[in-house]
Amino acid sequence: MIVDTIFDNSPTPKLLVLIRHAESVRNATKNGSVYFPDEESRGRYRGTPDHNISLSDEGVKHAHRISPPFHSLFGIPNFIFHSGYKRVTQTIDAMLSSYGHDELQETKTAQDFLLRERDPGFIYDMTHSEANHFFPFVEEHFHTKRPFFARPPGGESLADVAVRLRIFWHDVILRLCANKRVFIFAHGGTSAFY
Repeated sequence: MIVDTIFDNSPTPKLLVLIRHAESVRNATKNGSVYFPDEESRGRYRGTPDHNISLSDEGVKHAHRISPPFHSLFGIPNFIFHSGYKRVTQTIDAMLSSYGHDELQETKTAQDFLLRERDPGFIYDMTHSEANHFFPFVEEHFHTKRPFFARPPGGESLADVAVRLRIFWHDVILRLCANKRVFIFAHGGTSAFY
């Protein structure tokens, strides 16, 4: 029964820190929107797979800037889990820059595809006008189905993301990380569920 597994009293991590990657070049260009505002802003990012998107210069600076207080506040992790996306690994490198090599020698690090960003589907590289032209029903669909259950064409709903994160929680965190210090470096679309 599902309810029994949710409250099964499994030991949890001693510390769980969720870190969304720093600002990426796409985040900066899209300025908080799902779509690019226009063809010009999409420019050089068109066709770049999501997992290859880098941090912006500001994102790198910010991640380095918060490294010392992060280190002092959260200490040394036993485990680091991440999605493997370029912007996430760049964030890890910058945020752990104030740690000494010896401090992280015992830390186990693992990439897990279950932590990847929500798949936006066919709209990934589209401008706002293209999305309205090719998928005029999407906005109404999101209002009708509610954002949690609405699935962009060819992509994942937030409910889909929740299912894979629940698998990660049960198969990885509860199984390996009882009473451990855990850092999870991921994305806004995945970190929000914890």
